[in-house]
Amino acid sequence: MTPVENIFRVFLSQIGKDIIAELPDDIAEELMLDYLRGSTTMFNTCTKDLSISFDEEEGVYAVNSNLDLDEIYILANGMIVYWLKPKIYTLEIIKMGMTDGDFSKKSTAPLLGKLIELKKMAEKDMRRQKVKYSYKGKGINE
Repeated sequence: MTPVENIFRVFLSQIGKDIIAELPDDIAEELMLDYLRGSTTMFNTCTKDLSISFDEEEGVYAVNSNLDLDEIYILANGMIVYWLKPKIYTLEIIKMGMTDGDFSKKSTAPLLGKLIELKKMAEKDMRRQKVKYSYKGKGINE
């Protein structure tokens, strides 16, 4: 089993300082568990069991397989996609409440565009990593 904390560390190192670091531990863990659960649905090429369970002995959540570094990084990248979604949706709601002129004058307009671009980049990166992972250990003529 792989403790989810191993995946969370990689995820947090990639997003840098965020509001997650300022939240109480239990709330931050629940948010990151939700992001991880979403990420596992995106990682459909993984041959290992990616279900998450609570390990009573250790008192921690864990993925039900021993994940290698590639798999941990792919899951962390998927978490980034799910971390970006609420930020984008919040700005979309703000945009709906304003006229186009008002929204473009505010600093949130360029931010929304950048967040959408960043989400697309994270999704593309995850797809690239999944393809690379799917060829791992296979010969060129197989």
